[in-house]
Amino acid sequence: MRKTKYNQWKDLDYALQQARKVIKRYGFENLPYSDKLVELGYSSLSHAIGRYHGGFLNFRRLLGQTDINKKSGTWKDLEYALDYAREVKRKYRFEKLPHLKKLLELGHSSLSLAISKYHGGFPHFRELLGEKNNQNSTISLLEKVLQGDKLA
Repeated sequence: MRKTKYNQWKDLDYALQQARKVIKRYGFENLPYSDKLVELGYSSLSHAIGRYHGGFLNFRRLLGQTDINKKSGTWKDLEYALDYAREVKRKYRFEKLPHLKKLLELGHSSLSLAISKYHGGFPHFRELLGEKNNQNSTISLLEKVLQGDKLA
């Protein structure tokens, strides 16, 4: 893709035009998911959709596409979210689930939103994945303060 002017991605008409070009260029019926856009080299479009244009669900509606999203409530399902996170880790060969910003960069904004909104936040979700936290948890720090222990 060519260089774009500063803030050009904030322009909804421009973003819609670029999305239609991607759909046409690759012969897609619908706008692909974020991770596919990133894989194809359209991370700026993916980022703009999430940051400036209300996310993929809203953006697809603006494109006239309404039937390609996951069934409502899918991300509320803990097992689905855990399986998806494991697949992200496997795909990118991560030992641990990356932080929110990295997930967004890779096009997995739905996972990061689900973790924050439905599954207790990143520290708790990582525990559910079986990942050890090397830092003291907020709870253990609070317990030390309440017991009068000095923090190191």
